[in-house]
Amino acid sequence: MSNLSKTLILLHLFALVIFGITGCTNLTYTEVSLKPSATDGQKHSSSPKSQEQIRFALATGISPEKNIAIYGSLAAFLEEQLDRPVKIVQRKSLAEMNSLIEKGKVDVALLSASAYLKSRETGVVEPLVVAKISGEVFHKAYILVQKDAPFYNMEDLAGETVVFSDPWSGSGAIYPMAYLKKKDKTPEAFFGNYFYSYCYFKSVAAVLSGMAKAAAIDGCSYELLVAKGYINPTKLRVIETYQNVPNPIIVVRQDLSSEVKQNIKKALLDADNPKPNTFEQLHFTGFQELENRNLEELNQYMGQVLYDGSS
Repeated sequence: MSNLSKTLILLHLFALVIFGITGCTNLTYTEVSLKPSATDGQKHSSSPKSQEQIRFALATGISPEKNIAIYGSLAAFLEEQLDRPVKIVQRKSLAEMNSLIEKGKVDVALLSASAYLKSRETGVVEPLVVAKISGEVFHKAYILVQKDAPFYNMEDLAGETVVFSDPWSGSGAIYPMAYLKKKDKTPEAFFGNYFYSYCYFKSVAAVLSGMAKAAAIDGCSYELLVAKGYINPTKLRVIETYQNVPNPIIVVRQDLSSEVKQNIKKALLDADNPKPNTFEQLHFTGFQELENRNLEELNQYMGQVLYDGSS
């Protein structure tokens, strides 16, 4: 093999490594239309209203590509129920996604409960429903390590490198940091180092590669990654579990028309106990009205972590 060929192969491998490391953190404005084109034998209704596009926002969460595969069923459901084209819009961070809502660049969003609490401060969003998983409106959050790692609880991670998902993520940052706060410790002083991956798949990959010793991850996202075969759970171990993490919330822009809001809300509430496989990709079993009391603990933790103890 010539020196030139070897050089080209090395450059190609280097590019793949860089892409793999930065795949979540370099995400830009992404739109994906789920509506079949007319050439597929399906045409939109000719009415002007049916042509009005609904822009549906997602944070990268699990990962940019896997989000489309998993949450596409929800967007497709809304298209069918509303008879309107739906485009999925993604941003790297929860803060950037909230910014899209504030600027009126998206109409509907699937937000983590913590992102909703942040967006509520601006007064530009309105909650419609909260997702149910196995009939419940709460789920768990985990701290994961490699299976054979010598760590068995949070205290064992003192001085180690830990990966969090997003500064605003309840599961991926707020809950474990609130735990440290209760112990009068800060992440800067407690951990040797910590960083943000901005998607759970990258957090798990960081642990498996040894880049981080532990990852804070959303339990629902972890179970989805396992169910889809994206990660091998036999190589990982849970050392901490946080209970009663509020489920994701569907929100809309407050200035969206009342008719559209009500149509979306009705479609989602009517999807309670949906037909088999409707939301199988998401593990959702339906939706219900949001009860603010279910957000009180998370709101308190966010006050401690993000606002230096204010509530």
